Amino acid sequence: MQITVHRPDLEQFVEAKVESGEYPTPDAVVEDALVRLRSEQGDGDWSTDELREAVHVGLEQLARGEGVELNGDQELDAFFDDIKRAGRERHGQEPTPR
Repeated sequence: MQITVHRPDLEQFVEAKVESGEYPTPDAVVEDALVRLRSEQGDGDWSTDELREAVHVGLEQLARGEGVELNGDQELDAFFDDIKRAGRERHGQEPTPR
């Protein structure tokens, strides 16, 4: 399979990722983008290795103290409200009424 990128900005983005050493080839950039897109769209079709890696990353984060403990719906709501507020402030948007 061959894929052609017709947008110069995306072509430059791919080239920059390879030149920075973040990816070894343009194919690797596109493959990673497709894996992320599939994950975002929630097809739930993760391989066993992908699931193991995600769990491993999460456990490492917890070991470094990067976890957050939330007890009950009220704490959970407050946690996500804070995230939304910070995002709105960053983007200069007004909060939407509930």
